[in-house]
Amino acid sequence: MKKTLKIALVSLAFPDRDLSPALTLIKRFARLDERIAENVDFTTRQFLYTADLSAVYDELLHLRADLYAFSCYVWNTQAAIELCGMLKEAMPKTTTLLGGPEPGPLAENLLAAHPYVDMIVAGEGELPFRSLLLAMLDGGDFARVPNLCRRDGDGLIRNPLAKLKDLTEIPSVHSDSEYTAYLESAPRPVTAALETARGCPFRCRYCSWGNTVPVRFRAMDDIKSEFRLLLAHPKVRRVYITDGDLLINKRRAKELLEFLVRENPTGKQVVFEMNPELLDDETIALISGLKSHEFAFGLQSTSPQTLATMNRRFRPERYRRNVVRLREACPDAEVLFSLIVGLPRDTLAAFKESLDFAISMRPHSLYIHDFLCLPGSDFHANQEEYGIRCSPEPPHLLVGNETFPQADLDEAKWLGYHVSLLHYVPEIVCRLWSLRQNENKPGLRLIDLFDRFCRQIEGKIDLTCGRNIADVASFEFDAMYARTVGREGVRAALLAELDSFTDSFADDPRTVENRPENSMEAAKC
Repeated sequence: MKKTLKIALVSLAFPDRDLSPALTLIKRFARLDERIAENVDFTTRQFLYTADLSAVYDELLHLRADLYAFSCYVWNTQAAIELCGMLKEAMPKTTTLLGGPEPGPLAENLLAAHPYVDMIVAGEGELPFRSLLLAMLDGGDFARVPNLCRRDGDGLIRNPLAKLKDLTEIPSVHSDSEYTAYLESAPRPVTAALETARGCPFRCRYCSWGNTVPVRFRAMDDIKSEFRLLLAHPKVRRVYITDGDLLINKRRAKELLEFLVRENPTGKQVVFEMNPELLDDETIALISGLKSHEFAFGLQSTSPQTLATMNRRFRPERYRRNVVRLREACPDAEVLFSLIVGLPRDTLAAFKESLDFAISMRPHSLYIHDFLCLPGSDFHANQEEYGIRCSPEPPHLLVGNETFPQADLDEAKWLGYHVSLLHYVPEIVCRLWSLRQNENKPGLRLIDLFDRFCRQIEGKIDLTCGRNIADVASFEFDAMYARTVGREGVRAALLAELDSFTDSFADDPRTVENRPENSMEAAKC
């Protein structure tokens, strides 16, 4: 039978990722309906989010689809909107649709500002996408399509919300023919994403994940089946579990961890979000059996005032103790902590305290993030209440913070960037640690030593690729670190400056006998 509808699903993704699980899922779910399976032709296209839009447009135009559906996040929404305009100009009768976590909360504003965007799905996409396709097959009455924001005459309408009550209805993403073909043709092994649960019981005000309560879980047998496929596939480098926190249901987490220890004998990397405070002896023992290479913890802030504003609990001693226990159980794993610059009620002094806490736990590296005022979060909805102003355009960067003046924000970001970069040169971190240990000066913090060293090298060595860090988006930092440290002569120049910095402490008689290069701590490094 000839297909009556041609649908193009479009993703603008980060490098070395699998084919968009979100788009694959809504397609698979829609195809459970017999009419859609028989009458709709789907094509999925994935491009780098930094791709030349004219080349992307040429490929999409060639498809001549009836509907172009874009999966949108803060990093690609602007590009998706531009592509909608280009496609509508060439094909006025085609339909353009945006979905994903970014456009939904802003749907009315986006539709009013961009007449070439026809519709936006707000919330979960499975039910509305299937209902939308059925409406298109029946002639285009979209009044009953849940979660859909659309135009109606001169006005805008947001249809009632709906979501899946039972995630066991979700079909497998990873056995889809387009998905597997994409894996096979990938030039390098990729990171594959797998969802085991949806929603989060924590209600952190900077995040929109906690708006889905209660948390819903997928069938464990389906999860295990998908893991078997991904763990065995040569083009999968690692598997990323997309859940807000794997440990929110300890029973399920332990069952899954036991399975992964048993079914992943080669030790392919499996990474997931978790709060160290939720760890216990059994969970740590199971995680150690994964042979994981990396643990990334979303510390964000240690400031009591900032944490209270975020609606986030933090018990520093328990947090530190469990990280130490995990590291003892997994001595070869890399540990990373992330911090956010510019949170409401935060200050430069409090950010330095948070940074000091993070580096005191001897991380392999740090993630320093700009504060993004994400649509759907409480911070985005109530900016005046929290004393912040953020850009209405993605990625919704901070414009103003009443407790964090711009000069302080720039300094915090500059310091965070440089401290993070220095962790790419372990010799520097070890020497600064040794200085802190041997200085015996009350009140001297690790961050104070890092700060002083960063200021000594400022202007002597280009560590920012010639750019002003205040103007650089934090998601570019990792690439800048790699380019900078990999540049010829940079590492040697940093170590030479470190020698000079270390010698500046030589006059203190308390440090002469225990010079850092002779200390046991330095030897351990």
